[in-house]
Amino acid sequence: TVGGQNSNNSVRVSDEFMRAVNEDADWVLKSRVKGGKDRVVKARDLWDQIAVAAWLSADPAVQFADTINDANTAANDGEIVASNPCSEYLYRNDTACNLASINLASADRDDVDIRELAYVMTIALDISINMASYPSEKIAEMTYKHRTLGLGFTGLGEVLAINGIAYGCEDGLGLEWAQDFMQDIWLYALHASEDLAEKLGPCDAYARNKDHIDRVYGEKANRKIKPVRNMQLTNIAPTGTISFVMDAGSTGI
Repeated sequence: TVGGQNSNNSVRVSDEFMRAVNEDADWVLKSRVKGGKDRVVKARDLWDQIAVAAWLSADPAVQFADTINDANTAANDGEIVASNPCSEYLYRNDTACNLASINLASADRDDVDIRELAYVMTIALDISINMASYPSEKIAEMTYKHRTLGLGFTGLGEVLAINGIAYGCEDGLGLEWAQDFMQDIWLYALHASEDLAEKLGPCDAYARNKDHIDRVYGEKANRKIKPVRNMQLTNIAPTGTISFVMDAGSTGI
């Protein structure tokens, strides 16, 4: 039937469940119907069913809830319970994230410093928060307070191919390049956000969640974090449509 064809279905998975899968332990499925009976299954059997269903139809997706919330920079405001349909934006309800992607292959060909580009694009994205239109007053208000950004990249496959590097090569060089790209982009986005906070002030959500920003950002930057203007800096979207506009030879990651 057409039912469900315009939706994305996800299974919310905890660390406890994954441990049960590893140990081939029992897992209790709790009844959602009042008076209904809970059902005990093997966690590994359930995991296999999820995997096969995703292989057959692309649904369900898996949301690793504990891992996601461990990186929640606004945890004092509440947990993260959902994502956007493409799943790259994981944050509080009623917020929006303006996206931008660096074309890695184009930057490589033109000898562009990705770190400088990330710094400038972070400033542009922060400006775009005030310039954008939002579907509701609540989303606009929450987005202004949290100022989440989504700087990422496209063209990873192309830039690796240009340089003769395979995705899964045994020396791990492809993964190493991807990590280096994203680390540079994130670190210089952080520098820009700290400089913006110094000039314009941190976002409203920062003071309430300083402890989580210090932990999440501090672990990534491996240093003490100054006040920031943005509660999120980066994500990697599928970039299907914009990659064609940017003339990228491959999309997303």
